[in-house]
Formats: sequence, C-alpha cells, structure tokens
Amino acid sequence: MFFKKKPPTPATPATRAEQRAQYRKRNTKSTPLEATLRAPKWDPLRVELVDLSVRGACIRVAFAQDRNLKVDDLVELSIGSMMRNEVQTAARVANITRDGESHIRYGLQFVNVNNLYAQLDGFYARHFNRRRNARVVPSLDRKVQVKARWAGEEVSGHVFDISASGIGIVLTKDSSARIADVPALELTLRLPGSAIECAGRATIRHRTPLNQHTLIGLEFELGDEAGFARHAAEIASFVDKRTQEMNQWEKSWG
Repeated sequence: MFFKKKPPTPATPATRAEQRAQYRKRNTKSTPLEATLRAPKWDPLRVELVDLSVRGACIRVAFAQDRNLKVDDLVELSIGSMMRNEVQTAARVANITRDGESHIRYGLQFVNVNNLYAQLDGFYARHFNRRRNARVVPSLDRKVQVKARWAGEEVSGHVFDISASGIGIVLTKDSSARIADVPALELTLRLPGSAIECAGRATIRHRTPLNQHTLIGLEFELGDEAGFARHAAEIASFVDKRTQEMNQWEKSWG
C-alpha cells in the first residue's frame, strides 16, 4: 500500500530556527492519544506516543517489539483518541536513539502533509499544531481568500490558518514558484463576519509542499503600526470566536 524503502541520504542537522518552527506537544494523561505503527512485513504495533507536532512525532518502542527500522524507512502511523476516527499518515524515520536499557525511540517525519491536514478536525489540530499563540483554521464552508503582493506583482490564494502573530496561506504550485526568492509579502484579506479588510506585511518563515499546492507560513511584521498591528483586535476576535466554536464542537463529541 505504501512501503518502498528509500536509499539512505546523509542527515542534515536542523538549525535552531527549524527546531523552533513547530512546538511539539507531549502526550499527557489528561488528553491521551493512542498510536499504532505499521511497518513493512510486520504486524501493526501499538506504540507509546512521546510527543507530536504537525511536522512529525516521536514514538517509544520496547526492545522486544522493535521493528528494526532504519533511517529513511517509510512507515505508517495511526493516531486516535476515544471514539474519534484515527488520523493515518505516512512517515519517514528521521532519527533513532536508545532510551534507557529497555526501549528505543524513533523520530518520525510526516511525508504527506496535504493528506494529514485534510484529516485534522478541531480536536486533532490542537495536538498536531501547538504554537506559542493559538492558531485556528477557518470553517470549511467559509474559505478566506488572500492576495499576496510584492514588487508590483500579485498572486491569490486562501488562508489555511491564522493566529495573532502569523498566518498560513495556500498557493498553487505556479504561484509559489513565483515567490521562491521573495522574503516577505504584502497581504490583504477579509476575515469572515468582518467589515474590515486586514492588510500588512509578513515575512515568509517556511514553505511546505503539498500535492498540488504549497503552504506558505508567514510571521506578521507587527512593528509597523500601519500594517497588521492595527488589525490585532480584529484578528484576536476571530481567533477567539473560532476557538470557542472548535471547543463547542469538541464537547458535542465528548
């Protein structure tokens, strides 16, 4: 279904900026998540989920149940909670470390971000996407259009998620190729239910390839009072409202 072993490639140490790009959420007893590992030629194995982010996960396996995985092997990880549908995603083994005298840890990097995002409801999004500022996604029936400008050029896309400090926008492959060397963009968007058009400059922090699109992560330049700083209350209000909606939705499934 999904297993082809990739040839080994030299590991590149992550920079401090890359390490901080996603804040991992440790699995806790108050919000337990269960994880199952599927590897080629092995039966599915329930594993301990140590931590999690939208980029990857760390799992813990007893030596007696170790699947003898190697760096760059492809596996599938299923993550679930109570009666919710499991999130299933392909992953690459990024690193392997010994954990004491009886366990081994595998660091996994998710390889199909588009498929993963499509499975995340409000409950799972909070576990996979922990940040210093609450970040929410617009409701599926209220797609938020965004225009991105630079040096007299312009492309259009839609908002994937937004917080008080930044935004993720989805562009086509062609549009993202046009901004390959652009460090910052002037954004314009109107949040659902708002009569105010938000506009300002944002710095590109990461580019994540999806199937037919690219997710561009940007940080608002809040030092400019004429930019997104003047829309802080508007954005905070939207984030709070969507957080309440997602919490209410979660309770309805509790």
